[in-house]
Amino acid sequence: MTLLPRPVVHGAGRVPIPGGIGGVVARHAGTRDTVGDLDSTLQARGYEAPAPLAATDEEQDRLASAIVLQSSAFDLKERNHTDAYSLLQESLVRLEQAAGAQDPYLVPQLVELARLHVQHDAPEAARRMLQRAIDIVQAQPGHEPQQVDALNEMLSEIPVPQAA
Repeated sequence: MTLLPRPVVHGAGRVPIPGGIGGVVARHAGTRDTVGDLDSTLQARGYEAPAPLAATDEEQDRLASAIVLQSSAFDLKERNHTDAYSLLQESLVRLEQAAGAQDPYLVPQLVELARLHVQHDAPEAARRMLQRAIDIVQAQPGHEPQQVDALNEMLSEIPVPQAA
């Protein structure tokens, strides 16, 4: 099983970042030890370390900024803060721009946004988020069928608006 597979991109001004997204977060948050501990724990549980990600400094900064925004949005959501909804939407846009619209890192964000869309009476938007999450998971080689099943179950539980 691979966690957050990353292609190595070669090009002018791009250098490999050990640890992929985790390496970016560590560089910007000063938490290399924590990320290393996380990598060790994940590897002990059978996950492979992500391949190095090659990116320019600007791309690394953009990705780190998107991840920090996402983390802040999740923190606000945990506290039931009213700004969590808009902040999660904005962080999704930034993560898509930085990591790509089909990156598996987006799946938890899509799921959380789907939950918030339901809470804000936007079931169609919630369905779109979950369907995107399903599509991303299914596109990954060797994906876990249980994860797809769980996402499909969540999708089936979203209320369908009744015609007036």
